Amino acid sequence: MNAETTVIEMLEGRNKNVSYSQQEKFAVNLSCLSKKEQEILIRLYGLDGNPPETPSEISEKVKISIGRISQLKKDAIAKLCRGMKTAADRIRNSEFPNG
Repeated sequence: MNAETTVIEMLEGRNKNVSYSQQEKFAVNLSCLSKKEQEILIRLYGLDGNPPETPSEISEKVKISIGRISQLKKDAIAKLCRGMKTAADRIRNSEFPNG
């Protein structure tokens, strides 16, 4: 399973192998995103407890194109993937400092 798949599963709430503390850390990681990227992911995946919205619905509400929504989603997921990899590397290096 690659990092992007893991991030998408976490966003969709489908990854049942993720502990509550991992979910909390993931939520904090959203802070590395721009406000617009956060808004798009929150709306697309219903992260605020509201039902997920379609790109078309979001486009109408926030007045940006569906193409731009797609790009923001792609950029946000890439940032989250990099953040997960960096965190995993830090954990691995602290557990095995000599390689």
